[in-house]
Amino acid sequence: MFIVIVARGVPSPRTPLWGIFELDQARALRAAGHRVAIAALDVRSLRRLRPFGVRHQMVGGIDVHTVSIPLGQVPNALDQAVLDRAFDVAYDRIVQRHGKPDVVHAHFTKYALAASRSSRRRQFKLVVTEHNSKFTPESIPLVLRLKAAEAYRAADAVLAVSPALADVLTDNFHRAVRVVPNIVDVDTFASLPAEPHDGIRLVSAGNLLPRKRMTLLVEAFASAFRHRDDVTLTLLGEGPDRDAIEDRIVAAGLQERVLLPGQRSRAQMADEFARSDGFCMLSEWETFGVVYIEAMASGLPVLAAQGSGGPEGFVHEGVGMFADSSSVSATAASLERFVEHFRDWRRDEIRDEMVSRFAPERIAEQLGDVYADVTAD
Repeated sequence: MFIVIVARGVPSPRTPLWGIFELDQARALRAAGHRVAIAALDVRSLRRLRPFGVRHQMVGGIDVHTVSIPLGQVPNALDQAVLDRAFDVAYDRIVQRHGKPDVVHAHFTKYALAASRSSRRRQFKLVVTEHNSKFTPESIPLVLRLKAAEAYRAADAVLAVSPALADVLTDNFHRAVRVVPNIVDVDTFASLPAEPHDGIRLVSAGNLLPRKRMTLLVEAFASAFRHRDDVTLTLLGEGPDRDAIEDRIVAAGLQERVLLPGQRSRAQMADEFARSDGFCMLSEWETFGVVYIEAMASGLPVLAAQGSGGPEGFVHEGVGMFADSSSVSATAASLERFVEHFRDWRRDEIRDEMVSRFAPERIAEQLGDVYADVTAD
């Protein structure tokens, strides 16, 4: 089959994780024998330095047709109108160069909406994968709700990256939703052996945002391990909560034991995981939580927050545990239990489970089944 993936953009040296989920799928599908092209609709602000305009390039062996417009924060109607037009331009160029696709597969709400509006005119099969972290059991912003409702009506199949997100979509939009999870980069995360080291090393990774609750993790770490010099914590990532996190570290006098090295590439994260003992992240809500499976593919047991959504689909007592994150003291107690149980988990067994469930060939097989179903009629 010929599949067109609709993406936010593609990774670059400056933004190595931008559009990475979409590129992962494109590469997996290509390895499985499909023809694949990416329509990259990049409407980030002028601050995100990159070539603007329309261009074609090869990224990881995939034909990428990018429409890059420095839009940034503009009224919603203008943002969507530009995306709609950007998709039409990218799609027409792909058809001109490669022929008409069997399936267009769009990721994230507003990109799916742009593709869905075009599908009514151009008559192609449309699959939508939802990742949006603003879709929670408690609420969905009205603008997103309206966009999703329109996009899902036009889609031939709607996918969610976790059972928890699928439940949210089914409850709110009343249509069948299939679960196809994100991919773990096996070559990067499952290939490095554990590095010997002194002490106990905990690691976390993610954008430093309020919903990631990194400040809570630091406060709980301080409470649990203030007097244990053998336990350290490294937080990988950047974001608006950095100053608040640094303030907590300084207040606790833990500058030598809680480290903030900043944003890291996948390869750098894999290196950090190889010399760590456990992964901790206490997000309020994750639609999937790919960093958890990246850590587990490296062999690390994980600590996730109870009720955090996506991780509930793959975290169990054989690979980690859930934390009571209702207070600093409760979280501290969970951290202590997590460290006490390190010997109960085996790195090779954790790694093997993640590879068997989330390796590229496994996800490509699931996507192939979806495409076969939507093109069968």
